[in-house]
Amino acid sequence: MTAPTVPGGSAVPLRITESCTGIAGVGRCSRTEPETCQLRCAWTNPFSEAATSAALVPLTIAFVWLLLSLLSKDYNGVRSELGHPFPAILTMLYVLVGLYHMELGMRSIIADYVHGRAREWALMANLFFVGALALACVYAVLRIGFV
Repeated sequence: MTAPTVPGGSAVPLRITESCTGIAGVGRCSRTEPETCQLRCAWTNPFSEAATSAALVPLTIAFVWLLLSLLSKDYNGVRSELGHPFPAILTMLYVLVGLYHMELGMRSIIADYVHGRAREWALMANLFFVGALALACVYAVLRIGFV
């Protein structure tokens, strides 16, 4: 079986790894740079972005419902409401799944548009930023709800 070529008639064959031929298929990796295809597919499980997107739909609905129920309360009422396990867990799940989805998207963008040594630094910065933001958000939810 021969490797497909880049659309537009270019003679550069795409070397698609096994992870690229999964759910996303060849269409996701039809890039002009075969290295970018391999790097992005090696770094990103094609199912992860779809799974986090699907998980964010009900989490967003539940989170908006929670926020609407908190609008009529004062500061102490919000603290007491977030002190219950369900709202605190819902808030943390929403934030953490959203941050992971953001990290996956930024990883894909970095793999497509940043080249050379800067790609490694950008990926490390992306991971550090998401980790720091996740720690800050979890700390804030725990601080508001349980202190």
